[in-house]
Amino acid sequence: MPYTETKTTGYGSRLSSSFKSIGFGFILIIIATVLLWRNEGNAVRTAHDIKEVGNNATHVENIQTIAPEGQLIHANGIAKTGDMLTDPEFKLSVNALCLEREVKYYQWVEHAKVTTRDKMGGSQEEETTYTYQCEWVNNPVESKDFHDPQYRYINNNIATPRIHEHSVYASNISFGAYRIPESFIKSVAHCASKEYPQLNIDPEILKSLNKSMGEAQSTGSRIKSNISKMFGSGNDSTSYEWVHVSGNEIYLGQSASSPNAGDMRIIFTAYQPSAEISLVAVVKGNSFTEYQTKNNNKTNYIMSGTKTLEEMMQSAEESNEMWTWGFRILGVILVCLAFKMLFGFLVTLLKVVPFLASILNWGISIICTILGLVYSIIIIAVAWIFYRPLLGACLIALAAGIAGGLIYWGATRKKKDTATESI
Repeated sequence: MPYTETKTTGYGSRLSSSFKSIGFGFILIIIATVLLWRNEGNAVRTAHDIKEVGNNATHVENIQTIAPEGQLIHANGIAKTGDMLTDPEFKLSVNALCLEREVKYYQWVEHAKVTTRDKMGGSQEEETTYTYQCEWVNNPVESKDFHDPQYRYINNNIATPRIHEHSVYASNISFGAYRIPESFIKSVAHCASKEYPQLNIDPEILKSLNKSMGEAQSTGSRIKSNISKMFGSGNDSTSYEWVHVSGNEIYLGQSASSPNAGDMRIIFTAYQPSAEISLVAVVKGNSFTEYQTKNNNKTNYIMSGTKTLEEMMQSAEESNEMWTWGFRILGVILVCLAFKMLFGFLVTLLKVVPFLASILNWGISIICTILGLVYSIIIIAVAWIFYRPLLGACLIALAAGIAGGLIYWGATRKKKDTATESI
């Protein structure tokens, strides 16, 4: 059953909060302005860095021969390792660029739905409905703050072993005659295809895990009446009542097909021991380091597959453009919200008559959106002039030319009309 809480806020409190929001609105405008300004600067600097790398990099066809020290190169080839990676807790070993252990917990999760109603006289009634359901999550959910007393501490009562996510990376990766440096390893490893290893876990580890899970569950809130039915059932790939191994997953619980709160899934993923990559970096001995641009930014590019230098730079430009537009949109949204906070007190003043306040709120929302767009465009335009002075000067000259042309056209027309009237 849903659990509902109702809170009523008086008209005076709402007015006080709306006036306080004016200060937050000014702060938000400052934050949004800085974001929009710096975003344009970062976009320009990153674009210059990409162009600089593209102009200075030299394609190396044969990666079996080491290029001169300090040279910025572009190369394609196979990155591979012979390392055997071992999960420290489960002693699973596999030849791979990366071995990941992912852990999922089946926990009670609280969801809230808020409904607000304005009442005559200016007060507001806020009704919050809380619902609860079990879901697979990445971390145990703290339930002591759940609002429904019946569900409070429910996850705390479900005792389970604490097993965390873990990743192991190969330390010896070759790229032709080169060695991949430690700072590049994660990027290289994630270029490889994923594979899902069949688990061959030491029975003693499974036995210990089964015991821990059983003891945890017996002290928790779960009723243990059906445990005896699980012994010797032979329905799973292991003979343990709480541990079931299938493919690349270890399931902790009575039944993987019917999960209960407190169950866990431990999933292993390996990245194949070789990956075809394209790389742009500076040669350092028989390894690589990042390239330092004229803007004092350090950068390197590693991508999956065989890509030309031009393709890599185009991909980098597209990524830069995507991030730039993403932050532009975020900045515009923040500015619009800030203006809404500045003028929100006008709506609150009229809340004594909810119908009229709704109409005013609709109008102010439109006005604040227009103001936010105009303000953001002005900031972006000024930033363009600052960071791209040549382009900015051209834009100013164009705008001045258009303005001058309109003024001249208006003056000429007025003079012609005057002459016509005198005739």
